[in-house]
Amino acid sequence: IAREVFPLPPAMAVKLAAWRRDAAEKELAEAVRAAREQSLSWREVGEAIGTSGEAARQRYGASA
Repeated sequence: IAREVFPLPPAMAVKLAAWRRDAAEKELAEAVRAAREQSLSWREVGEAIGTSGEAARQRYGASA
C-alpha cells in the first residue's frame, strides 16, 4: 500500500529488488547448509527448492 502512495523511482525499485534477491539467496544457501548438516539428501534439498538433487548439489555443494 505504501508503494501506491509513495512509489519508488524505477532505478531504486530495481536496486531494492536486487538487494532482496541477494538476501534471499544468502538465506537459502544457509538453509541448505543447515539441511545438509541435518543429513537431508541432495534429492530432498532439490525437491524443497524445486529442482533436482544434482542441480542443488552443483549450486550449493561448495557452501554446504
